Amino acid sequence: MPRSGISKPGTSSFGSSSAPLPPTASPPSERNSSPPLGSVTHPVPLAQFSSGLGTSEGTYIVGGGASGDIFIWEVATGKLLKKWHAHYVSVTCLVFSGDHSLLVSGSQDGSVRVWSLIRQHQERTFYEHIFDEHTMAVNDIVIDYGGCNPSIVSASNDQTCKVWSLSQGKLLRSIIFPSKINALALDTGGSVFYAGGGDGKIYIGALNSKSDYATQCLGSVSDPSKAITCLAYCADENLLISGSEGGVICVWNPRSRQPVRTFTFGHGKGPVNNIQVVVGNANKGQSSWKRNVSSWKNTKEKEMMIPWMQQGSAATEIEMERLKLDYKKSIQMNDQWQKNYENLLQVVMEEELNGGSN
Repeated sequence: MPRSGISKPGTSSFGSSSAPLPPTASPPSERNSSPPLGSVTHPVPLAQFSSGLGTSEGTYIVGGGASGDIFIWEVATGKLLKKWHAHYVSVTCLVFSGDHSLLVSGSQDGSVRVWSLIRQHQERTFYEHIFDEHTMAVNDIVIDYGGCNPSIVSASNDQTCKVWSLSQGKLLRSIIFPSKINALALDTGGSVFYAGGGDGKIYIGALNSKSDYATQCLGSVSDPSKAITCLAYCADENLLISGSEGGVICVWNPRSRQPVRTFTFGHGKGPVNNIQVVVGNANKGQSSWKRNVSSWKNTKEKEMMIPWMQQGSAATEIEMERLKLDYKKSIQMNDQWQKNYENLLQVVMEEELNGGSN
């Protein structure tokens, strides 16, 4: 979540961050004389934070500071649980791993760091990996959650996107773009990512690309002088949503590479800083990720397959094979999540037993 952005911890709340106020603006106490909508709010000083992130279950919110510090709060109480110095300068972006055991941070100093949230109470420095190959500020990070060897993609002002192996802790490839890259979004297939450029274009990159250059373009906003500022991918509808510096929001069909809908936010008077995709009541009543995955296993394959089977074309057969492969990857990912969950549970139990014996 960038400065003046939003994050969605859980299914019923939002978190927001704002840039520090200019000298002529009113202080927060004057501007926020009445509380915002919602049953519980926990405001924190605006000037401290440059990025933020919420867990999918809505338990914690993580914030990155302009000082390079990272903070973790408990949503229910607003209590600050942890603070540590992560980077030398401002934290620009944050993202969790699929099981929330790792936190990946990017910074204005060009570094990407992977932090273990499980071992943070055991060691003073609990990072897993440090990646310093970017030469300019890191603007965005996404993680491919598939399989046992997930990848990290980072975007930078140095006109490159770098693909890292999360398990091996090394750089896999560096892809050069015609412009600096401000935002990233990952296709649900896990092999393609979209990069929003400072030249107003959305580029297509491949995680397993054999080329050092990416020139393939999905499309561009109406005014090329206005940079792409944010991207979001809607997995349910297979749509890509982009926001621009000129306040233009565009919904794209990645398959046809055509815009589905375009509209202007705030009459084009300012940039779109962040986009969050909120899925209606799809997961309402589900109390845990295990129940979600179990329900998905039993019904999702049939829901995906039947519409394509009714069409009966050569293109349909290709799409069917892709869906089967996606389904297989999702099952592998679920197995990995369950293994990580069991490992985490074992660590917690050991800590409890050790504490009890002492």
